[in-house]
Amino acid sequence: MHLTTPSVSIYTTTTSGQSREVRAIQAIVLDIFHINDNFISPSFLLLFIAAIGSKVKIDASYLSPHVNMASRLEAATKQYRVPLLMSEAFFTGLSGHVQSTCRRVDRVIFKGSTDPIQIYHVPGASDWSNNPVSNHSELVAMTSWDEDTENDYRGLIRDAQSKIDSDNEISHRDLYDGLMNAYLDKDWTMCKIYSHLWIKKWPGDRIVVALIEELSRHNFICPDDWQCHKLTEK
Repeated sequence: MHLTTPSVSIYTTTTSGQSREVRAIQAIVLDIFHINDNFISPSFLLLFIAAIGSKVKIDASYLSPHVNMASRLEAATKQYRVPLLMSEAFFTGLSGHVQSTCRRVDRVIFKGSTDPIQIYHVPGASDWSNNPVSNHSELVAMTSWDEDTENDYRGLIRDAQSKIDSDNEISHRDLYDGLMNAYLDKDWTMCKIYSHLWIKKWPGDRIVVALIEELSRHNFICPDDWQCHKLTEK
């Protein structure tokens, strides 16, 4: 049997004595990867479901190198405080129109992996929330800058502020892209400035809050050997 959902391809093998167990596993997998409305982690994956065991004991199980990735994405939703994260492979498979509505969240290496990937999020109303997080004042203070930085980045700050003050959503997305590019390009002073202006405008944006908290662990100075954020939850 071959089942397909927007994010999962499932191949199963069945016999008359195994079908009930396999159907139970199918239901669980579809619930985890497709139906669960609380925390989901879309990721293109190939999944094999089969009965494994002997004549004495047979269990229905699922096998895939991508299952761990989906599980780690689900765990990361709690770290980034968002209901949904997408793998880079899943994002790449989306149409250009849908991609344009997504936000880059981070470039990460998950525990047990050596290759960095970018992860994405589909923004909702909470992303643009004006309800500040509990430590908002602390975040604003730690992303402030001194007079020398003001002089060095005066033009950039003026341009960024004009985008923040604009009613144009494209301007807001352009600023967010600049924020993420500065982070990934290791210009953490620029990222700090953008983040400061951003959370003053949208004090409830959990993704930028998570980024500020990560950069603050390094005192907003990018380590020479930094490649990406290493997630160790799973």
